[in-house]
Parts: sequence; C-alpha cells; structure tokens
Amino acid sequence: MNARVRLAVVLVILMGVVAGCAPKTPVTENPGTSIEISAMVKANAESPGYDVYDAVLLSWNVSQNRLASTSAPVLHLNDKDIGYGLHWSAGTPILAVQHWRREGTSTEATALLTVMSDDAQLLVPPEEIRNSHEAGGSVCRWYAPAERTFVAAPRELNAAPQKTLNGKTITVTEYPLTAGSTTQTLSVPIPSGLTQVIVVYGSGSLDSGFALAVAPSAVVTNDAGFDLWLLRMSGGQGTWVKCADTSGFDGNLVTDAGASFARIGSLLYFTYGHGKIYCIDTAAAVPSVTAPEKVNALLDQFYQQGPTDAEGPLQASLASEGDLLIIGYPDASWNELYYALDSSGKVLGHLRATEASVTSFDAQDRQGFSLAFKGMQWTVLFPSVDLFEGTL
Repeated sequence: MNARVRLAVVLVILMGVVAGCAPKTPVTENPGTSIEISAMVKANAESPGYDVYDAVLLSWNVSQNRLASTSAPVLHLNDKDIGYGLHWSAGTPILAVQHWRREGTSTEATALLTVMSDDAQLLVPPEEIRNSHEAGGSVCRWYAPAERTFVAAPRELNAAPQKTLNGKTITVTEYPLTAGSTTQTLSVPIPSGLTQVIVVYGSGSLDSGFALAVAPSAVVTNDAGFDLWLLRMSGGQGTWVKCADTSGFDGNLVTDAGASFARIGSLLYFTYGHGKIYCIDTAAAVPSVTAPEKVNALLDQFYQQGPTDAEGPLQASLASEGDLLIIGYPDASWNELYYALDSSGKVLGHLRATEASVTSFDAQDRQGFSLAFKGMQWTVLFPSVDLFEGTL
C-alpha cells in the first residue's frame, strides 16, 4: 500500500461487547502488531477567515502513540462548512464524493471539491439522483464500491391524513458509474398499517444490501412509539423485517441533530441525541436492538466530563473502518476527543483536536505526538464505509 494512503484515526474495537454484536473477524493486539487507523483534518489553505481549506491525511499508530501527517493536501475544499458533507473512504485510491453549491435561484452548480493528490479520486453522483423522485422530496444516497454504483432511495414517505401507506411502494435505484451500465430499480411494497416511513441509513446494492427505516408504530395511535424496519435487498428482490426494540430504545432516530451511524460488517452501530450507543446485526433472522454495556458505561463518563455550558443535548459521533469503530465527544473546553477501546472496554488511547493541533495520548494519558495545523477546524474527518448521505 502507498505510504501516503496508510490513513489513520481514533477507532474503537467493539468485539464481543454484547451477544450478537461482535465483529465476525476478531482483531488481536500484541506487541508485534501496529494498530493504525485513519482520518483527515481541514487546515486553512491561506489564512484564518478564508472559506478555503485543504484536507490533509492523518496517521495515528495507536500501539506506539505516534502521530504523522502526509503534509501534502489530498483534497481542496472551497467551502469552510463542507466538513458535514465531505464523505470519503480509505483505500487505494481514497474515494471522496463531489459536492456542489448553488447560488440563490441559479441552476448552475459550483463544484466544492478538487483532487490535490494522485492518491485520491472524486466520485461524481449522477444528476438523476437529485431529480429521480417527486419535486420537493428529499433523497438518501450511498455508494456500493464492489459494484461501483450509487444507490438512492426516497428519504421519507407519508400517507394522507387519517390514511395509511397500504398499497404504496418504496423504490430503490442503482446508478452505475461504469460506462455502458444501465440504471436498475427495485420497488417493494410498504408494510401494512404504516403511516410514515423515513429511511435513516443504507448500505450495499440491490443484489446485496439493506436500508434501515424508522416508522411510527402501527399499534400506537398517539405517535409515542416507533419501530425500526430493515429493507433487505438480495438478488434484486426486497423483503421487510421489523427489528425487536430492547434496552429502552424507542426507535425514533429522526432528531434535530440526526443520528450518527457506523457499520462494521453486518453490524450497524448508531446513536442519537444525548443517548446510548446501540447495535443491530443486520444479518440476523430477527434483528434486535442492543446497547453494548461496557461501551455505554464509558460513554456516560464522556458525558459527565464534557461541556457544561451546552445549549442542548450533545451527541457523540460514530464512524468505522474495517473492524474498528470511532467514538468522538468534546471535553469540558470543547476540544474534540476521539477514543480507541478494545473489546473489554479498555481505552487504548485517544486523540485531542483543537483549533491549532491534533495530539495523541496513550491509555495512561501520556502525551505522544502533536501536529500543528494553520487555521485548523477542530473536527477530525473520519472515513465512511458506505459514503452515506441522509438528505439531498
């Protein structure tokens, strides 16, 4: 692998934390093994105050408490707020999804990303994704790398007042990037009795993939309860299965902040609001919602040690790469912290990101390396398995 694409970030090994939520391939730690994980940071390309940033790769060797950077920018960003829209995945090359900005009522769009390195490649979603559903309706989009295709589904389906979605279907569409390939669609009837379906995550293709949706419970008339539904896709066919909700989870992932997701194989981890971290094994015959006990005990500590002057509930951030999961949360001074844990819940180390630097620490909080970045935004940009984007 090219040295410049040995990306790294603060990740969390969540193996065996609860029954049914253990990665399929265990990762073992031993003195002869280097644990490296991936990230990018945004640094100001010119001077503070400009809306122009470069994304630089960051490499963190957890085992050795070492931090390194390629220094050369990988991507050029023409908007300071694109951190929330910079979806990228680790590998050779690094893949990043192009984003656009429209000025006022103009139909012309300005590209916000530019490749700065041979190790990076921009994926350009087809325009049809934004125009394939009803006017005014939003769309979810993700990427299936094996098939080199974007997959899109309507974000939300709603029944008329006092009606249900009985007889309605949801259509999932593939948009291949390979020249000569044609668009494929899959239409699946909505489960009986539902009044609303909101897609909150998607992964894979029509041949092998899933979409996760939240819906008000069909048996609760006051909208106090919600159910989670998996739309499983296999061989161009779709099947709905309702998740069993446990551990006090109410099923409502539609919050002001939006839920945070991370997929590790068939396991989908998520959190929303100021709540717990939950897990679903999307491959289970009857998927259930569980809350990894030791991981959530640590999350409670993050909450207790976090800012006390927040205007509202703060949500932890999740991401993943391989068999590793990232958990991020700010400290009392609003510096972003990202922790790496082993399967027992033990902290292996963490990163601290400020407006000027990123610093590594080991499990005993001993400082390792610190890298300074001019005009850096303190959010670390993590890789995304599915390049999922919730609303377009």
